[in-house]
Amino acid sequence: MKAIVVRATKFLSVVVLLAGIAVASEASQLDNLDLQQLMQVQFYTASKHDQDAIETPASVTVITRSDIRAFGYRTLAGILQGVRGFWVNTDRNYSYLGVLGFARPGDYNTRILLLINGHRLNDNIYDQALIGTEFPLDVDLIERIEIVRGPSSSLYGTDAFLGVINVITQSPPMAPGVEISAEASSLFTRKARITVGLPQVLDGAMFSASMYRSDGNRRLFFPEFDDSSTNNGVAQAADGDRYGSAYTQIRWKHFQLEGLLGSREKIVPTASFGTIFDTSGERTTDSRGYGELRYQRDFASGMQVTSRGFYDGYFYHGTYPMMMNSTPVVEYDNGRGEWLGSEFNLSRPLGHRNTFTAGTEFRDNMKQDQWIYLLSSELLNDHRSSAVFAFYGQDEFKLASRLTLNAGLRLDHFSTFGTALSPRAAAIVGLDHNSNIKYVFGHAFRAPNVYELYYGDGMTQEGNPALQPETIDSHSLAYQRKLSPSLQVVVEAFHLSLRHLLDERIDPSNGLDRFINVNSATGRGLEFELDAQHRALRGELSYTVQRSIDQTRALLANSPMHMAKLKLQMQLHFGLLASGELDYLGPQVTYTGTRIPDDLNMNATLSTRKPLHGFDISASCYNLSDRRNYEPVPFSLLEDRLQLDGRGVRVQISRKFTHE
Repeated sequence: MKAIVVRATKFLSVVVLLAGIAVASEASQLDNLDLQQLMQVQFYTASKHDQDAIETPASVTVITRSDIRAFGYRTLAGILQGVRGFWVNTDRNYSYLGVLGFARPGDYNTRILLLINGHRLNDNIYDQALIGTEFPLDVDLIERIEIVRGPSSSLYGTDAFLGVINVITQSPPMAPGVEISAEASSLFTRKARITVGLPQVLDGAMFSASMYRSDGNRRLFFPEFDDSSTNNGVAQAADGDRYGSAYTQIRWKHFQLEGLLGSREKIVPTASFGTIFDTSGERTTDSRGYGELRYQRDFASGMQVTSRGFYDGYFYHGTYPMMMNSTPVVEYDNGRGEWLGSEFNLSRPLGHRNTFTAGTEFRDNMKQDQWIYLLSSELLNDHRSSAVFAFYGQDEFKLASRLTLNAGLRLDHFSTFGTALSPRAAAIVGLDHNSNIKYVFGHAFRAPNVYELYYGDGMTQEGNPALQPETIDSHSLAYQRKLSPSLQVVVEAFHLSLRHLLDERIDPSNGLDRFINVNSATGRGLEFELDAQHRALRGELSYTVQRSIDQTRALLANSPMHMAKLKLQMQLHFGLLASGELDYLGPQVTYTGTRIPDDLNMNATLSTRKPLHGFDISASCYNLSDRRNYEPVPFSLLEDRLQLDGRGVRVQISRKFTHE
């Protein structure tokens, strides 16, 4: 604990030093970071219609574009790491998200629903929410992120198990122009982006393309492979990462056409699934794209109508070099998903006290294919299709000026599993004009995906077609008070009960990994958050204590009991903004039952608040104290923990060229 305090003091000293070199004006305010405005932001995701964030039937958080830039976030995973109650793990291939005390080994973020402008991003093979460099949208294009904690299957169906994350993109600019951005960072990492705004095309259009390359760590040491036959545990030139993405948006009257395509290739250094160590041959490629035509209209009566039709595709390709009878061979692992669908949503006020929301959704999973090749043998050749149809409704009724009740119900019908009902209910009590109490109950489900059901190569993993959907009941009670126009506090308690929880375990009869339904798990926790702003300084402080256990009352793996986060932003002279964050993660237990010590990370960013001679410049330092941090990893690795990267730096420069 003493070491933590010392490092925290050093971190705060850096912030104070930056403040000391600037004399902030007494009247200056954080124009693009105004806390009062954030308190009054319109929030869409929690109810599928616009409402004040304080009135939503859920615990919510909004991350703005200015926050993303101020803290130098490079990925969606990095953004979510800074959110109250969230934590992120990585196995040097994918990033894994935990919330409300749960982050299961081998879970590809299947219990979080990820949206882009309301469009479902989880694929139809693994139900994976891609949040690291594999996330297909450039984070520079994000306008804001709306986060809903807790079950939301009453509106969104499967995957909305522990929360919903809706990434909302920027709109086409009002003036024509081109924006060019370039950045360089540690590990010989470079990225470039070009964004073109075409307001003269119909009612506005934009196109953006990005490219990213990273050599990664040239040398990584893994104690589990510390043997002369495996290069004494050193993996060389086996950590590279690269992606490309393109995004377009075209608007005409009440219509919007949107398209996204992204592909990421990762060289994996960990020798997962028993592959050969110290080779650049183990690679995974994830390609994700969609096209959507959306009609959205707000009527003078307050009615909102949204209708969308879409086509989605996902492709995964993995190469896994391994030894067979003393001979090196390569296993090729593939998954391909294609689906199309539609959704209609209507929200309408019924008088001054009632707002009703209803909608339907349909998805036709035309392709859910998995196949594996090894030498000339076909280890798996599984081709499937399925369909999902749903109807949902929600009613928000103000019984009194300070009492609002909210109830919602969704019915999902799967061609494979049958029917699931998902209710949610909330009561919001306004104690006075500056505070309220919010109680939310939610029941949600997650249907097992085709990967969990049918994937098996006979060497490392086997399928389990007998899996049943997992369910959750959630209770949360939150107190929120605005102490002043620039000071807000939130205290929230939650309790979760999970049944038929899907977990990856080793089959003792053959030593292969397989997914099974364990009996149950429970989690409970208490969270505190304080947001404050004073003249040129803004800060956020949060603390979470939680405990998640299985049916034997054993602590769940990958679940820290304590988390603390501190964020500070300060305006400096010369149009500069200094930002810093401290993230503390308590000890965790790995899937083998061993204990990982606490994790402390400090980042700092210095950026321009307004263009400097036409340029926006940002410089960041990550893991400021160069601390050795470790994280638990899934069953697929021989090791049960990995050491994270040390100190890193990044510089980003962008320039807009516009003309009227």
